[in-house]
Amino acid sequence: MNSHSKQDVFISYNHKDEEISKKIGEYLENKKIGRRNIKVFLAPWDIKPGDNFIDKIDQALTKTKFYALVLSPDALKAEWPTAERAAALLSDPSGRLGRVIPILVKPCTLPPLLATRNRIDLREKSKFEIEMQRMLYTIKEEPLPRNNNNSHSDIKSEYSSLIDDKILYPDKIDEFIHTNLFPVIKRPSIIWIAPTNFYNKTNIYSELGSDIPPFILREKYVCSFSNLKNETNKLRKIIDIDEIKSINVNDWFIHKDKSKWLIDLLSAETKKFTRKLGLYFDKKGKQFYGDKKIITNEKVSWTAHVRKGSRGLIIPYTKKDNESNIETTYFYRHRAVSLKFQIIGNELFLQIDPGWEFSQDGSILIQGKRRSVLNTRLRSRIRNNVEFDEMRFWAWLLSDGKKITMGSEYTIEIDYKPLKFKTPYGIFGDHKPLPDVVEEPPPLIGKDDDDLDIIIKDEDLDKDISEVEYNDV
Repeated sequence: MNSHSKQDVFISYNHKDEEISKKIGEYLENKKIGRRNIKVFLAPWDIKPGDNFIDKIDQALTKTKFYALVLSPDALKAEWPTAERAAALLSDPSGRLGRVIPILVKPCTLPPLLATRNRIDLREKSKFEIEMQRMLYTIKEEPLPRNNNNSHSDIKSEYSSLIDDKILYPDKIDEFIHTNLFPVIKRPSIIWIAPTNFYNKTNIYSELGSDIPPFILREKYVCSFSNLKNETNKLRKIIDIDEIKSINVNDWFIHKDKSKWLIDLLSAETKKFTRKLGLYFDKKGKQFYGDKKIITNEKVSWTAHVRKGSRGLIIPYTKKDNESNIETTYFYRHRAVSLKFQIIGNELFLQIDPGWEFSQDGSILIQGKRRSVLNTRLRSRIRNNVEFDEMRFWAWLLSDGKKITMGSEYTIEIDYKPLKFKTPYGIFGDHKPLPDVVEEPPPLIGKDDDDLDIIIKDEDLDKDISEVEYNDV
């Protein structure tokens, strides 16, 4: 700035956020641009008793270079912060100049003109220092640091003989690493077992139909979370009801071999759950996908970060003939997901891996070499951030906006947020904001579709490879 009479930063806030606003101002005024301290305009500091406060604010808005908008639900509703925000946005409506700096201090839904701008996030007290450093570099018009070699003396001293001075070091900041594992927060406590004369699931489905509780066959026993002593349980028709036993889930959970049975039973639950949503299971690809004959909501709107967008579950690939002007669909791309339960230590998780299926007509899957070629071409262009968003999308789509819930008479609940770990190193300023409030996803099929079990393909019934191999169990 050429004139010292100008302010560097105008802090706009609501009186309910005055404490944090003063803390921001104090932090900035203790920092320097060149040889001078940063100048901040904050109403309690710069408007003296007797001053015309409207004139003071008007002058400050006119001669300020950066506008720090302290955002909270109260600030977004209050008149003065709204007026100051309008004046700030008028000075840089597109965000090209970077003059308007949103500072989020409480969870709130941002106005459209602010939602697209990278913001300072002070909702967590532990992040104050690192977030204010980002703001400081912006005000000083300096690039964000990619790394800070001085902060890694501990790494250098220990590995000095192995590390080249030209190597770029990570920044010494808290970084969160997200996994593809989603914690199971509630699971059934009992497994019911009973002997049976049936040797495979195909015969059981032929006998009972597909609308039966999830189960597995092990050592000539039917095993299910569903209470086999309940007289309305359809599985009672194919078991010896005088030999029904109940087992504590923990007995299987800690057992080397039977923990695999527990995973198989949970997988049967997953297939029942996804079938009710209208998803098919591709045995070769080992993932669930939407079929054009079933899915009524082929496009789903959701908020990946700050803006709502739409994602197609079934995407046609078309080409228009220049001469006839006729558009032809060559194949369809289906969003798909692999769902697998994992036992790690003493905890249970659902592993969610996004993927793709391809079909000729939205229903008949493409297999073999052509499927491999299409899958390779698509996945070669996918980066980590896209894969992460796809994983989050599926977790949300399978949830009610808060958790994934399976079962009816018993409950399996899975957190829709992935397990994450904190590390002391990362990339300064490299983060994406995630939405604070997530709406409930729409149904993939019509809510009143009572004939879904009839529509589902017969070959989609969950077979178990080892169901007749009792000697190998």
